[in-house]
Amino acid sequence: MGLIGSGEERRENKTYDVKIIRWLLGFAVPYKKFMVLSLLFMVLTAGLELVVPYLTKIAVDSYIFPSWRVARFSDGQADKEFEDKLKKRYPESVIRLSDHSYLVDTSKVGREDNTNLEKLGYITEERYLVVNVSELRTEKLDEARKIIDKHSSLFKSVGQVYYAEYSSLKDLTDQEISTLRSEEIKQVARLALILFFSLFLVFVFSSLYTYFLNYSGQKIMHQIRLTVFSHILSLPQSFFDKSPVGRLTTRVTNDVNAINEMYTSVLVQFFKDIIVILGVLAVMFYMNPTLTLFILALTVLLAIVAALFRMRLKTVYRNVRRTIAKLNAFVQESIRGIVLIKLYIREKQNFDRFREINRENYNANMDQLFAFATFRPIIEFISIFAIALILWYGGLSVLRLELTLGALLAYLAYIRMLFGPIVELAERYNIFQSASAASENLYDLMQLEPEERKGIKLGEIQGKLEFKNVWFSYNGDDWVLKNVSFTVEPGETVAL
Repeated sequence: MGLIGSGEERRENKTYDVKIIRWLLGFAVPYKKFMVLSLLFMVLTAGLELVVPYLTKIAVDSYIFPSWRVARFSDGQADKEFEDKLKKRYPESVIRLSDHSYLVDTSKVGREDNTNLEKLGYITEERYLVVNVSELRTEKLDEARKIIDKHSSLFKSVGQVYYAEYSSLKDLTDQEISTLRSEEIKQVARLALILFFSLFLVFVFSSLYTYFLNYSGQKIMHQIRLTVFSHILSLPQSFFDKSPVGRLTTRVTNDVNAINEMYTSVLVQFFKDIIVILGVLAVMFYMNPTLTLFILALTVLLAIVAALFRMRLKTVYRNVRRTIAKLNAFVQESIRGIVLIKLYIREKQNFDRFREINRENYNANMDQLFAFATFRPIIEFISIFAIALILWYGGLSVLRLELTLGALLAYLAYIRMLFGPIVELAERYNIFQSASAASENLYDLMQLEPEERKGIKLGEIQGKLEFKNVWFSYNGDDWVLKNVSFTVEPGETVAL
């Protein structure tokens, strides 16, 4: 019969066994539909979280930040080809002002064409307010015409389109600007509504995801605890003579809780983190491949730091669990044997031994604290460096029209979404380590052979209770019962 409780030491250099994983998954199979629902709502939550920064990008680029600028071309063949290509590709975003002169909505023009407009000197620095009166709502049309007529010296027109340099609009009131930009304001309001609805769905899906995840986790934990306790009851007496009660209690309570935390905080959340990381990288690469490659290099560096931290934490966490197990067992055995300790006057020796074990536990926890204390600042430094890189390179890209302002703001949001899961993956590793050690201990316990039932099974017993010539006393000859005889038949009740 094996001795329980030394799993931390025995599996120090052993990998996580596939048999143990299979054993644990067996408890999850009855609740797989809840796990699948949790996974589904988690994917929906992650997808909507990715949409939110992109909606901000659209609002800034298309409606908030002025994106109309004037492009002028010469009579050269190369200019003529580029001019024709621009008009063909973006018919709704290019408005002809005169020969070889156009208003261009740079937020709708592709990144490569925007770069060429800037590098070849076609585009002007000045930004324009463009009002297409044919697109205004009826209630705003007359009011807009009055404002344009009032400031006619500022506005020029091409058909139904009026435009003016933003730098010249200082004399217009806020109300007049709002009227002229009523269509943009309406679109921003529509995006804000979509954003609010998306956040509401994130709340709903996140709540459902959390509920189904924790419901299945509690069910699994409940079943594991029943199975383990039932198995403990089936073990022979000799097992309990050799196994500390404190460690058996830990198996049924703390170890089961550690496994539940792995189910709810590691396994399913791991899939969400992977989806978020891949989704963020895909969106960032779509917006600007060059800047994304820089960020990807930092992400690899962050992953390396997280891996080194994980390796360090593995050793540290093993030591913490080992010392906690020793501490619990020693306290349990000391309290149980307190009578013998006092009988043999061993209080000082036991206290000195406790001090040694407590010091080991203190040192192990300080090592763990130091590991976390160094890991977090390194991660923060890399994150700040990444933000600084985005502001520097992204800012230059905005000036060169290689990146829009909205995309830059989206990048800053996505960088937090990217680094967060990577850090959490590393920090959740200690939860996985705890759960793996706990599941190894439980698995070892479940492999112990239960006591073989060799007793004779009694059949149905029918009989009666008979007292015959019974004498009984508490003190000497002071008899309470004297030669008492009586019979109690099945189903009868007799009071003396």
